[in-house]
Amino acid sequence: MIKTIYDFSLYTSALKLRYYKSVGISEHSENLEDILLGHPQLLIACNHGSVLGVLAAICAFVELLMTNGGAGRKPLIVAWRYFYQVPYLRRAMAHVTQTEKALSAEELEHAFKQKQFTDLFVMPEGDQSLLGDGQQVQHFVSPRFIELALKLELPILIVAHHGTASLAREIKVTSKGLRFLPLLTKWLPEKSLQRLIESGGINLPKPLSGRCKKLSFAFKVHQPDFSLEQLNAMEELERDELLEQESERVRGLMQGMINGMC
Repeated sequence: MIKTIYDFSLYTSALKLRYYKSVGISEHSENLEDILLGHPQLLIACNHGSVLGVLAAICAFVELLMTNGGAGRKPLIVAWRYFYQVPYLRRAMAHVTQTEKALSAEELEHAFKQKQFTDLFVMPEGDQSLLGDGQQVQHFVSPRFIELALKLELPILIVAHHGTASLAREIKVTSKGLRFLPLLTKWLPEKSLQRLIESGGINLPKPLSGRCKKLSFAFKVHQPDFSLEQLNAMEELERDELLEQESERVRGLMQGMINGMC
Protein backbone atom coordinates (compact mmCIF):
# COMPACT_ATOMS: atom_id res chain seq x y z
CA MET A 1 0.00 0.00 0.00
CA ILE A 2 1.37 3.41 -0.97
CA LYS A 3 2.00 5.65 2.03
CA THR A 4 0.92 9.28 2.16
CA ILE A 5 2.60 12.27 3.78
CA TYR A 6 0.14 11.82 6.65
CA ASP A 7 1.44 8.27 7.17
CA PHE A 8 5.03 9.54 7.27
CA SER A 9 4.10 12.32 9.69
CA LEU A 10 3.30 9.73 12.36
CA TYR A 11 7.05 9.01 12.50
CA THR A 12 8.53 12.41 11.66
CA SER A 13 6.54 14.24 14.34
CA ALA A 14 8.33 12.12 16.95
CA LEU A 15 11.74 12.70 15.36
CA LYS A 16 11.15 16.45 15.53
CA LEU A 17 11.78 16.23 19.28
CA ARG A 18 15.33 15.13 18.51
CA TYR A 19 16.31 17.29 15.56
CA TYR A 20 14.69 20.73 15.55
CA LYS A 21 12.57 23.14 17.58
CA SER A 22 10.61 25.02 14.93
CA VAL A 23 10.25 25.44 11.17
CA GLY A 24 9.16 28.35 9.02
CA ILE A 25 8.90 29.50 5.41
CA SER A 26 11.01 32.38 4.10
CA GLU A 27 9.23 35.60 3.21
CA HIS A 28 10.92 35.38 -0.19
CA SER A 29 9.40 31.96 -0.94
CA GLU A 30 6.56 31.16 -3.28
CA ASN A 31 3.41 30.10 -1.45
CA LEU A 32 3.59 26.38 -0.71
CA GLU A 33 -0.15 25.90 -0.29
CA ASP A 34 -0.81 27.50 -3.68
CA ILE A 35 1.91 25.36 -5.26
CA LEU A 36 0.43 22.11 -3.97
CA LEU A 37 -3.08 23.15 -4.97
CA GLY A 38 -2.02 24.17 -8.46
CA HIS A 39 0.25 21.19 -9.16
CA PRO A 40 -1.23 17.75 -8.37
CA GLN A 41 2.10 16.15 -9.30
CA LEU A 42 5.65 17.46 -8.88
CA LEU A 43 9.27 16.44 -9.12
CA ILE A 44 10.68 17.77 -5.86
CA ALA A 45 14.40 18.62 -5.88
CA CYS A 46 15.74 19.46 -2.42
CA ASN A 47 19.16 20.46 -1.14
CA HIS A 48 20.78 18.00 1.23
CA GLY A 49 22.39 20.21 3.84
CA SER A 50 24.77 18.66 6.35
CA VAL A 51 25.11 14.88 6.60
CA LEU A 52 22.88 14.50 9.66
CA GLY A 53 20.85 17.57 8.79
CA VAL A 54 18.99 15.71 6.07
CA LEU A 55 16.92 13.90 8.72
CA ALA A 56 15.91 17.17 10.35
CA ALA A 57 15.12 18.71 6.96
CA ILE A 58 12.91 15.84 5.82
CA CYS A 59 10.97 15.82 9.09
CA ALA A 60 10.48 19.60 8.86
CA PHE A 61 9.42 19.39 5.21
CA VAL A 62 6.78 16.79 6.12
CA GLU A 63 5.50 19.15 8.83
CA LEU A 64 5.16 21.96 6.26
CA LEU A 65 3.38 19.67 3.82
CA MET A 66 0.95 18.65 6.55
CA THR A 67 0.08 22.28 7.36
CA ASN A 68 -0.16 23.43 3.74
CA GLY A 69 -2.55 20.95 2.19
CA GLY A 70 -0.14 18.14 1.34
CA ALA A 71 -1.25 15.43 3.79
CA GLY A 72 -2.65 13.20 1.03
CA ARG A 73 0.35 13.41 -1.32
CA LYS A 74 2.06 10.12 -2.16
CA PRO A 75 5.84 10.49 -2.66
CA LEU A 76 8.22 8.14 -4.42
CA ILE A 77 11.59 8.87 -2.84
CA VAL A 78 15.01 8.42 -4.43
CA ALA A 79 17.72 7.46 -1.92
CA TRP A 80 21.41 6.61 -2.07
CA ARG A 81 21.69 3.16 -3.66
CA TYR A 82 24.24 1.88 -1.10
CA PHE A 83 21.67 2.12 1.70
CA TYR A 84 19.87 -0.84 0.12
CA GLN A 85 23.05 -2.92 0.44
CA VAL A 86 23.24 -2.61 4.23
CA PRO A 87 21.26 -5.50 5.79
CA TYR A 88 19.80 -3.56 8.72
CA LEU A 89 18.96 -0.53 6.59
CA ARG A 90 17.47 -2.29 3.57
CA ARG A 91 14.03 -2.86 5.08
CA ALA A 92 13.88 0.64 6.55
CA MET A 93 14.84 2.19 3.23
CA ALA A 94 12.19 0.18 1.40
CA HIS A 95 9.61 1.46 3.89
CA VAL A 96 10.67 5.09 3.53
CA THR A 97 11.31 5.26 -0.21
CA GLN A 98 8.40 2.98 -1.18
CA THR A 99 10.61 0.85 -3.42
CA GLU A 100 12.40 -2.40 -2.62
CA LYS A 101 15.67 -1.44 -4.34
CA ALA A 102 17.51 1.46 -5.90
CA LEU A 103 15.85 2.11 -9.26
CA SER A 104 17.31 3.26 -12.54
CA ALA A 105 15.83 6.33 -14.25
CA GLU A 106 13.76 4.07 -16.49
CA GLU A 107 12.51 2.04 -13.53
CA LEU A 108 11.61 5.22 -11.65
CA GLU A 109 9.60 6.42 -14.62
CA HIS A 110 7.72 3.12 -14.81
CA ALA A 111 7.08 2.90 -11.04
CA PHE A 112 5.83 6.48 -10.88
CA LYS A 113 3.32 5.88 -13.66
CA GLN A 114 2.14 2.45 -12.57
CA LYS A 115 1.68 3.03 -8.84
CA GLN A 116 0.00 6.44 -9.03
CA PHE A 117 2.44 8.44 -6.94
CA THR A 118 1.87 12.18 -6.79
CA ASP A 119 5.48 13.28 -6.34
CA LEU A 120 9.01 12.17 -7.11
CA PHE A 121 11.42 13.38 -4.40
CA VAL A 122 15.15 13.67 -5.11
CA MET A 123 18.22 15.19 -3.46
CA PRO A 124 20.44 15.66 -6.52
CA GLU A 125 23.66 16.25 -4.57
CA GLY A 126 23.72 12.59 -3.52
CA ASP A 127 27.01 11.53 -1.93
CA GLN A 128 28.53 14.88 -2.90
CA SER A 129 26.66 16.28 0.13
CA LEU A 130 29.55 15.05 2.29
CA LEU A 131 31.71 17.79 0.82
CA GLY A 132 32.03 21.36 2.05
CA ASP A 133 30.34 22.91 5.05
CA GLY A 134 26.80 21.63 4.41
CA GLN A 135 25.54 25.08 3.41
CA GLN A 136 26.93 25.27 -0.11
CA VAL A 137 24.97 23.24 -2.67
CA GLN A 138 27.41 20.73 -4.13
CA HIS A 139 27.59 19.59 -7.76
CA PHE A 140 24.71 17.28 -8.61
CA VAL A 141 25.60 13.63 -9.09
CA SER A 142 23.50 13.43 -12.26
CA PRO A 143 21.26 15.71 -14.32
CA ARG A 144 18.90 12.83 -15.17
CA PHE A 145 16.18 14.19 -12.88
CA ILE A 146 15.68 16.99 -15.42
CA GLU A 147 14.96 14.45 -18.15
CA LEU A 148 12.67 12.51 -15.81
CA ALA A 149 10.67 15.65 -15.10
CA LEU A 150 10.18 16.17 -18.83
CA LYS A 151 9.23 12.54 -19.48
CA LEU A 152 6.73 12.50 -16.60
CA GLU A 153 5.48 16.01 -17.47
CA LEU A 154 6.21 17.21 -13.93
CA PRO A 155 7.06 20.78 -12.93
CA ILE A 156 10.18 20.91 -10.76
CA LEU A 157 9.63 22.18 -7.24
CA ILE A 158 12.96 23.48 -5.97
CA VAL A 159 13.09 23.13 -2.18
CA ALA A 160 15.83 24.90 -0.23
CA HIS A 161 16.34 24.66 3.51
CA HIS A 162 18.71 26.39 5.89
CA GLY A 163 19.56 25.89 9.55
CA THR A 164 21.05 22.39 9.92
CA ALA A 165 24.70 23.52 10.09
CA SER A 166 24.70 23.12 13.87
CA LEU A 167 24.31 19.35 13.46
CA ALA A 168 27.65 18.98 11.65
CA ARG A 169 31.31 19.89 11.95
CA GLU A 170 33.36 20.75 8.88
CA ILE A 171 36.72 18.96 8.68
CA LYS A 172 39.26 20.72 6.50
CA VAL A 173 40.93 18.39 3.98
CA THR A 174 43.87 19.14 1.68
CA SER A 175 45.37 17.01 -1.10
CA LYS A 176 48.22 16.11 1.26
CA GLY A 177 45.82 15.31 4.07
CA LEU A 178 44.03 12.68 1.99
CA ARG A 179 46.86 10.23 2.67
CA PHE A 180 45.58 9.97 6.24
CA LEU A 181 42.08 9.07 5.06
CA PRO A 182 42.62 5.76 3.22
CA LEU A 183 39.02 4.58 3.59
CA LEU A 184 37.73 7.81 2.09
CA THR A 185 40.11 7.71 -0.85
CA LYS A 186 39.24 4.06 -1.49
CA TRP A 187 35.48 4.66 -1.38
CA LEU A 188 35.16 7.91 -3.32
CA PRO A 189 35.56 7.89 -7.12
CA GLU A 190 38.31 10.06 -8.62
CA LYS A 191 35.88 12.78 -9.69
CA SER A 192 34.54 13.07 -6.16
CA LEU A 193 38.04 13.18 -4.71
CA GLN A 194 38.85 16.10 -6.97
CA ARG A 195 35.72 17.91 -5.81
CA LEU A 196 36.70 17.15 -2.21
CA ILE A 197 40.00 18.93 -2.75
CA GLU A 198 38.20 21.84 -4.44
CA SER A 199 35.64 22.18 -1.63
CA GLY A 200 38.37 22.06 1.01
CA GLY A 201 36.62 19.79 3.47
CA ILE A 202 33.91 17.38 4.48
CA ASN A 203 31.08 17.75 6.99
CA LEU A 204 30.58 15.06 9.60
CA PRO A 205 27.88 14.58 12.24
CA LYS A 206 28.59 16.49 15.47
CA PRO A 207 28.14 14.34 18.60
CA LEU A 208 25.72 15.74 21.18
CA SER A 209 24.80 18.56 18.84
CA GLY A 210 21.37 19.12 20.34
CA ARG A 211 18.47 20.39 18.24
CA CYS A 212 18.45 23.01 15.51
CA LYS A 213 16.79 26.17 16.81
CA LYS A 214 14.87 26.90 13.64
CA LEU A 215 14.79 25.54 10.12
CA SER A 216 13.84 27.84 7.26
CA PHE A 217 12.48 26.73 3.89
CA ALA A 218 11.95 28.38 0.51
CA PHE A 219 10.06 27.01 -2.50
CA LYS A 220 10.11 27.79 -6.19
CA VAL A 221 8.38 26.09 -9.14
CA HIS A 222 10.71 25.74 -12.11
CA GLN A 223 10.21 24.63 -15.70
CA PRO A 224 13.07 23.89 -18.14
CA ASP A 225 12.95 26.21 -21.16
CA PHE A 226 13.11 23.29 -23.60
CA SER A 227 10.75 20.40 -24.29
CA LEU A 228 11.26 16.65 -24.33
CA GLU A 229 10.76 16.70 -28.11
CA GLN A 230 13.56 19.23 -28.52
CA LEU A 231 15.80 17.17 -26.25
CA ASN A 232 15.14 13.93 -28.14
CA ALA A 233 15.96 15.61 -31.46
CA MET A 234 19.53 16.29 -30.33
CA GLU A 235 22.67 14.20 -30.65
CA GLU A 236 23.70 12.39 -27.46
CA LEU A 237 26.56 14.75 -26.59
CA GLU A 238 24.40 17.82 -27.16
CA ARG A 239 21.62 16.29 -25.03
CA ASP A 240 24.01 15.61 -22.17
CA GLU A 241 25.41 19.14 -22.31
CA LEU A 242 21.94 20.69 -22.25
CA LEU A 243 20.83 18.53 -19.30
CA GLU A 244 24.01 19.43 -17.42
CA GLN A 245 23.46 23.13 -18.08
CA GLU A 246 19.88 22.92 -16.86
CA SER A 247 20.86 21.03 -13.71
CA GLU A 248 23.48 23.71 -12.98
CA ARG A 249 20.75 26.30 -13.45
CA VAL A 250 18.61 24.53 -10.83
CA ARG A 251 21.62 24.29 -8.50
CA GLY A 252 22.23 28.02 -8.88
CA LEU A 253 18.59 28.82 -8.08
CA MET A 254 18.74 26.51 -5.07
CA GLN A 255 21.90 28.18 -3.75
CA GLY A 256 20.38 31.62 -4.25
CA MET A 257 17.33 30.59 -2.23
CA ILE A 258 19.58 29.38 0.60
CA ASN A 259 21.62 32.58 0.52
CA GLY A 260 18.38 34.55 0.84
CA MET A 261 17.69 32.79 4.16
CA CYS A 262 21.14 33.26 5.69
